[in-house]
Amino acid sequence: MIISCTSCNKKFEINSDLIPDSGRLLACSNCNNQWFFTKKNISDKTQSTLNELKISPNNDNNEEASLKKIIKNSSDNENDNKKKFSREISQINKKKTDIKNNFNILNKILIFIISSVALIILVDTFKYPISIVIPNIEIILYNLYETLTDIILFFKDLIK
Repeated sequence: MIISCTSCNKKFEINSDLIPDSGRLLACSNCNNQWFFTKKNISDKTQSTLNELKISPNNDNNEEASLKKIIKNSSDNENDNKKKFSREISQINKKKTDIKNNFNILNKILIFIISSVALIILVDTFKYPISIVIPNIEIILYNLYETLTDIILFFKDLIK
């Protein structure tokens, strides 16, 4: 089956078994345009074109008028399909953006937790030289350890 891109009109040969009856989202390798393609649209267009050509008389003016009408109808249908599928693509892109934003927030929380634990370990490693500057560092470290223990227990309760 030969399919042409809706944007740049480049033609591609695609195995018809790869496109289900419900249709499929296609992407042009030439211009990166994405559109939804269904076999039904192609078969309906060709069938309606053939029916209209058979009905029209052999007069050249009538054939020309009927061909213009067919082209106009098919372009209107294509524009409706383009609008519909561009809305669907924009919804998909919005969902992807939302997922990326959620992962960014989780990544920042994870980095904050790891950095906090690393800071506590670093302060614990050098607590005797730091105790010269900050005399109550051992009490502060003990409180930080207890806070970490509470956080770990909280997450364990969430998992259960």
